[in-house]
Amino acid sequence: MKKTILTIILTIFAVVILVILANFIRNFLLLNKLINKDYKMENYKYTISNIDTTKTEEISYMSYYKKDNMGKTEQVYKGEIILQIISDSNTNKAYIVDANGKATLEEKTRQGVPEEVPSIKYAIENPTFNIFSYSITHILPTIDINGRKCIPIKLEDELYYIEKDTGYLVRKQNNIGRYSGASLEEEGYLITDYTPIEQNVVTDEDVAIPETVQ
Repeated sequence: MKKTILTIILTIFAVVILVILANFIRNFLLLNKLINKDYKMENYKYTISNIDTTKTEEISYMSYYKKDNMGKTEQVYKGEIILQIISDSNTNKAYIVDANGKATLEEKTRQGVPEEVPSIKYAIENPTFNIFSYSITHILPTIDINGRKCIPIKLEDELYYIEKDTGYLVRKQNNIGRYSGASLEEEGYLITDYTPIEQNVVTDEDVAIPETVQ
């Protein structure tokens, strides 16, 4: 009887170890493959939307364009383009275009659109992320976000949803709150959604410097 009980306990223990090991191997291989992918591109665009769940009426959009050395950031609020920033990496200059179409030139104090697109690397830059410990201590389920199959990566107060097949960032969620003085009135989230990366679609006209610059 004692032998039978011991055998059962050892069997259960061995199964648990195998499950943990299999989960680790699966997670590590998946994350390692995505982390080591090259996310640099010369021509792409995508759009992000931001919503603060404590202020559900406020949604803003930001579109990013890149073609070779030129980049453009376009901010849209309530359906209107309120600001454009066109950056030239060759001359290190930025052109600011306001809602009225007035363009001004300034020395580039803002980063242009980077070559590397939003991806799992945004998440792993968090100092608390370690691929080995994360792979063994977490389960990576497949979750549908806007029709895209994603894996979640939870780090402190930030939650990232990474497209499982491509490694692109699909959603970033930050814990926030609405305060009155030092008192928390409402818990909420800042949710940033990223559209799929569109490659080789940006034209010279999309990132052209305005003809009239103040």
